[in-house]
Amino acid sequence: MISLPVTRCVIPDCFCSADGTKVPGDLEVGQVPQMVTLTFNGAINIDNINIYQQLFREDFINPNGCSIKGTFYVSHKYTNYSAVQVTKLYIHGVREHTAQVLQTPEGMLII
Repeated sequence: MISLPVTRCVIPDCFCSADGTKVPGDLEVGQVPQMVTLTFNGAINIDNINIYQQLFREDFINPNGCSIKGTFYVSHKYTNYSAVQVTKLYIHGVREHTAQVLQTPEGMLII
């Protein structure tokens, strides 16, 4: 690990403190914004839509008053498109996944 003065520290190449726990700018840990990314890959259908609805309940609110969101990378196979429309209504990011994923002896090949 490289420890440099804060003015020269550019993550991910170094930490601004020897153990990586000092917050830049001498901010209190509780005052530093955190970002959590929720992404999902695959079909949206009856097998998982209820799980997503529980994860993104309206009473789960960020400190800024906004509801939490996720990004869904949807595959064509096994997707219930009416469930995708419901997901979009709640302003989640829904993106198209590749149309084909083939299993090869070397692993998965995305086309």
